[in-house]
Amino acid sequence: MTGGATIDASTAYFVGGVSGSGLTAAHGIYTGVDPLIDPYLNARVPSYSGCNSTNYKLTGGESETKSVAASGVYVFCIGVTLLGGSSLTLGAGTFIIDQDQLNIGGGSRRTATSGTTIILTTSNVSKSCATTKIDGGAVLTITAPTSGALSGIAIYQDRTCTDSSATNTLSGGASQNIVGAIYFPGEAVSYSGGSPTGGTLCTQLIAWRIDFNGSSTFNSVCTGTGTRSVSLTGGRLVE
Repeated sequence: MTGGATIDASTAYFVGGVSGSGLTAAHGIYTGVDPLIDPYLNARVPSYSGCNSTNYKLTGGESETKSVAASGVYVFCIGVTLLGGSSLTLGAGTFIIDQDQLNIGGGSRRTATSGTTIILTTSNVSKSCATTKIDGGAVLTITAPTSGALSGIAIYQDRTCTDSSATNTLSGGASQNIVGAIYFPGEAVSYSGGSPTGGTLCTQLIAWRIDFNGSSTFNSVCTGTGTRSVSLTGGRLVE
């Protein structure tokens, strides 16, 4: 945790460890504990074939809206790039980015407020999975579905994506409004935000490694958002 990042928790458990200052936990901070069961372990990337868009890019204030087909899936192959104040609105459903990157530059906007999941993956085992690059000042608004196989998941990176050198950044700051889970079970995420992500609602952040930067904050009031419980079960002995 660096640059003024803070976590204020009831209790904090770490399978590994924690470095940096800014963590407070009223009922204790514990390291070296057993891992929890992944609450989204049963979530899967839906089957798909072909591409609806390839090398998708908007620049110079362009604006478009995309909707899923009857299958409930829309596939972007080889990345999505929004630059120069451009805007992309996504309807309800599942939007798959196959390889490359979800890249939203400062001042550009991606909006999905009606039950949407963005999936980052690859259909080519010799190519890396899609990653995220959300710059400071970018506007990212996503509301996850509240029912179905991907209930509660706003951004989902395929759990087969395990590149230790990959970089996934979410640096939109005050303009990030993500209601649901940000799920990167096999790769690292660098997160920074200057105001509560998800507004007064819920953001869950699940990743192989998490780096909090800046004045990172978000809320976790998740009733009615479709997210799954992240909680300790059973007894635990702590020295």
